[in-house]
Amino acid sequence: MRRGHFIILVGGAVVLFLFLVFAELLSVGGGEEEASRPEGSGDVEVAVGVPDVEVVREETVRLPAVRGDIVDREGRVLATTEEAGRLRIDLELLLGYYRDELGKSVPENRLFVERSGEREMVVEDDVYAVVHALVVVPLREDGVILAARTEPIREHYRERRGEPLYLDVEETNGGDIDWEGWVTEMDGVSYEAYGKRVYPEGDVTGGVVGVLDIETGAGKRGAEKTFEAALRGREGKVVNEVTGSWIGMENK
Repeated sequence: MRRGHFIILVGGAVVLFLFLVFAELLSVGGGEEEASRPEGSGDVEVAVGVPDVEVVREETVRLPAVRGDIVDREGRVLATTEEAGRLRIDLELLLGYYRDELGKSVPENRLFVERSGEREMVVEDDVYAVVHALVVVPLREDGVILAARTEPIREHYRERRGEPLYLDVEETNGGDIDWEGWVTEMDGVSYEAYGKRVYPEGDVTGGVVGVLDIETGAGKRGAEKTFEAALRGREGKVVNEVTGSWIGMENK
């Protein structure tokens, strides 16, 4: 036999041997994989637990700025901010709730207005009567007194009905009120806490101290306006680090 033929035969035998070994390894591996699957489960994914992973994230809590106090040379407080509450009322939604949900007719308010030099009678929805029936009276029974005045409410509806009406909670004699539960009973009414500006000396110092603009809450005149930037302050924040563990699952 020629030497070239011999080398070819030996090489072929080596290749065949390696192929058989590799095939045996594949067979053993496949058997182990099948053994790991439940009997009769078919093609399923096996869930493998991933070790606990610690999760760290930051949670930011906004702290609204509280308007600063105004004091005189002797330290007497002329203007300060107290925590208070008020109702925010969307008059259009409240009227709709009264009319549609409760099925009641909205009372009418008749008034005279001057047009082209002549007095003319106008008929409008008496929004005060609705606010009084749905909000003022029920809260009064719970010991809550609202700053609800007839003409201001009617004028607000007449001139700025698209804007929310705010009624301050002037006094609470009935203890703590579940405002969240109370206001969800009707449409268009919500409760919010806010900083109410108080002037302990009253009108005596009003000309110097000044007042705030009702719409913007900024100083309108006097010291409130002159020192607006310093009194308004800046919003603060607290950053809390929240940690925890997370156990994940991955499919194999």
